[in-house]
Amino acid sequence: SDESWAALSADAETARALAPRRRDGLTAADAEVLRARLGARASELSVHRGVPFAAWILVGALLTLWRPGTVVSWLLPYAEKAWRLAGFLGGRG
Repeated sequence: SDESWAALSADAETARALAPRRRDGLTAADAEVLRARLGARASELSVHRGVPFAAWILVGALLTLWRPGTVVSWLLPYAEKAWRLAGFLGGRG
């Protein structure tokens, strides 16, 4: 995050050790630098790995080819059943 990067850049020694910031996040070398620098001071270090956006585009394209229509049209019959069930369980049906 921007806050994390700002905090890391505030330490001159760590800022020199890290490569310039990239959209893809830290490299393996950057992670090793952080692990070495923060190992003694940090009790926990969170690492988040994202799924590339292209993967989601591929899934959407495959779903579109596999089943015509939209996600809303696929889910509408189930939403209607869930709405009726909620009404029944709530005492309105």
